[in-house]
Amino acid sequence: MAHCGRRNADEALALALATGQTLRDAAAATGIGERSTGERRHAGATRSPPPLATYLGRVIAAITSSSLRCNTRLFRSNSWSSSASEAPS
Repeated sequence: MAHCGRRNADEALALALATGQTLRDAAAATGIGERSTGERRHAGATRSPPPLATYLGRVIAAITSSSLRCNTRLFRSNSWSSSASEAPS
């Protein structure tokens, strides 16, 4: 897979590794040296997530926490437990 520039090389490398190729095979397929391939793989694993991903993670955590609190209140409320125990007519 040919690449043009570092960003495209990183994407090509990520794709090659994601499809199960070894570092050596991924290096050969992308035209990147084996040593650079290992360094880029390690750098990608330690790189901090982009700000949008961090923000979305926090939003999802807040929504999950809020829904769990609502469900807990619903299960503990007397109105729900009394209506659930009534037999249907």
